[in-house]
Amino acid sequence: MAGRKKHHGGILSPLDALYHAGHDYQHGGLRALSARMDISYDVLRKKLDTECLTHNTQFSEAMKILHFTRDERLIDAINRSVDAIWNFESDTPQHPGELDLLK
Repeated sequence: MAGRKKHHGGILSPLDALYHAGHDYQHGGLRALSARMDISYDVLRKKLDTECLTHNTQFSEAMKILHFTRDERLIDAINRSVDAIWNFESDTPQHPGELDLLK
């Protein structure tokens, strides 16, 4: 889990998680994220504003935000909406499963 920032404080809605992931981007905030995504700062700010009805985040943009930020709140929010759980592969212990012991 080294290198990732843990977030505590409950699970957000997917739209709120997108907002916080963008604004809390560790490498310079929303302005740096917008440059990395090759989208204007103002447009991305409006897309992540949950009160703005004129701009909507596309699925491909949400995936880019997840890719660049690796913000766990996004995954938590999405999975919570379908009662699923997740983990990073690097956080999974490398112990053999029961069936692996029979080999």
